Amino acid sequence: MSTTHTVSTTPGQLRRRLASALLALSLAVGALALTATPAQATTLVSTCYTAAYGNFLVRGLPVKLQAWTGSGHVDIAWATLDSSGCASWLVPAAYRGHYLRTNIEFHNYLFNYYGGSYYYADPRESIAILWGSVTCYGCNL
Repeated sequence: MSTTHTVSTTPGQLRRRLASALLALSLAVGALALTATPAQATTLVSTCYTAAYGNFLVRGLPVKLQAWTGSGHVDIAWATLDSSGCASWLVPAAYRGHYLRTNIEFHNYLFNYYGGSYYYADPRESIAILWGSVTCYGCNL
C-alpha cells in the first residue's frame, strides 16, 4: 500500500506563514513588555518550517528549542508546529544569552522526520525568527 502526501507551496501560503509568524511575534512582544528581561539576551524565538522537497505536511510535527551550552545542545522547550508550520517560545531565563536553535527529530512506524533551523538565534538580539526545513524518510513509499 502506498501513501503519498502532496503539498505545493503557493505565494498565498507563504504570505499566510509569514503573517502567522508575525502574529505570534507580536503577541509574544506584548508578553515581553510585561516581563523584566536582561539587556542583550534572546527572550522570544519563533520558528517556521517547510518541507524540504514539498510533498508532505509539516503541521503537527513536534519541534524542540535547543541551547548551546559550550559542550553540547540541551533541549529547553518543546512545541508542535501549527497549521502554518510555525511555533514560538518565551526563552527560559536560565538560557537567555545562549545561542539557540530549533530541531525536529520525529519517528513513527512508517516515517522518519528530521530538520533544523538554518542558523542560530543571536544571543545579542531580544527576538529571533528562525527558518528551517524538514526531510521525511519513507514518505514516498
